[in-house]
Amino acid sequence: MPTIKEELRLIRELLCFTATGKTGKINETASKHGYKQSNFSKMLKQLEAELKLPLLTRLSTGVVLTNDGKEIFEIASQFESTLLKIKNYSSQSKTKGSIRLWVGDGLASGYISSCLPEFYLKYPQISIDICCSVTNPNLIRESDIAVLYQKPSASKKLKISKHILHFGLFAAPSYLARYGYPQNINDLCQNHFLCNRDIFTTTWSNWGKIIHTANHIAVQTNSAPVLAQVIKDGLGIGLLPKTGYSEGLVELSKFKFNISHPFWIVSYKDAPDLPIDALVDHIISSTKNL
Repeated sequence: MPTIKEELRLIRELLCFTATGKTGKINETASKHGYKQSNFSKMLKQLEAELKLPLLTRLSTGVVLTNDGKEIFEIASQFESTLLKIKNYSSQSKTKGSIRLWVGDGLASGYISSCLPEFYLKYPQISIDICCSVTNPNLIRESDIAVLYQKPSASKKLKISKHILHFGLFAAPSYLARYGYPQNINDLCQNHFLCNRDIFTTTWSNWGKIIHTANHIAVQTNSAPVLAQVIKDGLGIGLLPKTGYSEGLVELSKFKFNISHPFWIVSYKDAPDLPIDALVDHIISSTKNL
C-alpha cells in the first residue's frame, strides 16, 4: 500500500499536470507556481513514467494533451475540484437565490463562464440566470448585473466600472502542424486560412484590412463561441480574447498583433439581498488575468 509520502508526490505531480494542461505552456506554468522550469518538467516526466502513459505532446510552441492525457486531465481536474471544495468549505455561504446576469455574446462563454467556478465555491446555493445576446438590453433593470461592450449612460442608481479585454491571433496546434506558422502578415494573408467574426472587421480597421486582403476566408460567423470552436477544430487562424476561448490554442505572439477593447460591468446600487456585489467583485478581480 502506498505511503502518505508517496501519495503526496503523486498529488503534486497531478496538480502540476492539470495546471500545465490548462495553459499549454510548461515554462509559464512553472513560473506562475514558483517552480524552476527544470524541476517542473521533471515532475511531469515522472508522472508519465509512473502511469506508463504519454500525457503531453511537446511542440516548439508549447504542449498539448495526448488522448490519454485528456482522460487523466479530466480525472485529475475532479480531484482538484474536491481539494478546492474542502479548502473553501468553512467559508461557504448558505445564501440561496437567483442572480440575473446579462452578458454580450462575445463575453459570455469566453470570459464570464471562466469566472463562475471560483464564485460557486463560496456560494454553492446561488443560481445564475444568464441572458446572452448580441444586442444590449433595453433596461439594465431587466438584470441584476450587465456586462456591456457599449458604455452605459451615467446614473446615480448605477455602479459602473470600465475594463479592458485583450485579443490576439490564435491557431490550433493541429492547424500549425498541417500548414506551418505564418512568417509575416503577407504570408498570413496569402497562404493561410482565416476565421472571422463579422463584427471584428468593422470594429478594428487593422484586422479589417487583413480580412479584405486575405485569399482564404475559411469561416465567417456572427457568433463568438462558433468562431472559437472552428479555430480549435483547426479550420484556420483567427482573432480571439486572450482568456477563456484561447485555452488549448497557440497564440501567434511574434506578430505583435494585439488589440484591446473596453467593456463595462454595471449593477444597481439598491441590489436585492443576494451576493450580487460579491459576484461583481469576483468578475472585476478576474479581469486582472485578461
